[in-house]
Amino acid sequence: MDQFLERIYWRRQMVHEAGHAVASLVLLDLSADIVAMNYLDPDGVLQKHARFKFDPGIQIATRDFPAPALEEQNLLEKAKIIGAGGIAETLYFGGPPRGATGDMRKLNRIMGVLAVMSPTLRALLAEEVDRNFPETRRLLKNHLPAITRIWKKAFYEFKRRRLAGKKEFKETPVLYELQVRRLFLGKR
Repeated sequence: MDQFLERIYWRRQMVHEAGHAVASLVLLDLSADIVAMNYLDPDGVLQKHARFKFDPGIQIATRDFPAPALEEQNLLEKAKIIGAGGIAETLYFGGPPRGATGDMRKLNRIMGVLAVMSPTLRALLAEEVDRNFPETRRLLKNHLPAITRIWKKAFYEFKRRRLAGKKEFKETPVLYELQVRRLFLGKR
């Protein structure tokens, strides 16, 4: 991938992860690391990726859901957090999001859990998803400056590490939880 396309790719990735970060802070007062990584896909091709990584004790969606610390209402908020990455991409770049495939898998797992736990909450989430996350979109529009601060800092830190010669990495935190929270609050 040439440098221009790589820069566009990583910028879009960081905007996507910043959307998750801002929604997480606003909805549940949780922050997490933004992580960049390289990995080999099943065909042996090197892939580049960034993700929003919660503390291991905080689960968004796994097969053994529900996690003991989560209430039904938190599942609805976590579903909004999952949708926030793609919405941030759409707000910044227009068009459909490119990094939402994994997010949709997580969202489907939450929908399945809610169908068993609370059909009412599942209906609320289905309505929010069908209407293209209007509440989440409104939340992110209100916090666009914070999203901008977070993605720009994440992108800068990623570039700085790449220029320092660390081109091969398995999983490298680009922004730590404390940095994400400080940037959200407008502090440097």
